[in-house]
Amino acid sequence: MVALHYQIQIMHTPQTIVIIGAGNKAKAITSGLANARDRVLLCDTDYESAQAFTNGLQAEYPSYNIEPIACSYEATWEADIIILALASCPDLQEIAKKIKAVANQKIVVTTTDAAKELQDLLPNSKIVQAFANLDDESFNQACEYKKQVNCVVQGCNEEALDTVSDLVKTIGFHPIILKTSEVADTRAA
Repeated sequence: MVALHYQIQIMHTPQTIVIIGAGNKAKAITSGLANARDRVLLCDTDYESAQAFTNGLQAEYPSYNIEPIACSYEATWEADIIILALASCPDLQEIAKKIKAVANQKIVVTTTDAAKELQDLLPNSKIVQAFANLDDESFNQACEYKKQVNCVVQGCNEEALDTVSDLVKTIGFHPIILKTSEVADTRAA
């Protein structure tokens, strides 16, 4: 009897990832995705700053499909995955109001510990918390050290957790997946 063996290769379908934020964490995540085959939109209210940053990344990584964009609504409309790398809750609330209509059924990643609040603001989105346990210095580690850094990926949608876990690996960290029955409030009481 002849056994036939087929090698199954999973093809990566490029996605559009929007990163909203201008701080160190937003820029570090954007830089970390430079070797991915995804399209990345960096959304910042300071468009010139975002443009200078993305131009620098394109000079270093010529095949990186990255664009600066000023409007969070327009960027989110195009997105498959939205990463909110915002420093404060008022910023989170403001952006959530702007993108609510176009974030339905999309994966929305928060880099803060306000996942429960974000789920309340975006009830039809798949909320995942990631990178919240990492400081800016973690992103500056060499690749061999970064692989040893655990990045908590927490949420209740299994598909969204797997997708964000893959992004965490692409950026170079070791994902620790915490599946919850609902989006947890991890802020200190």
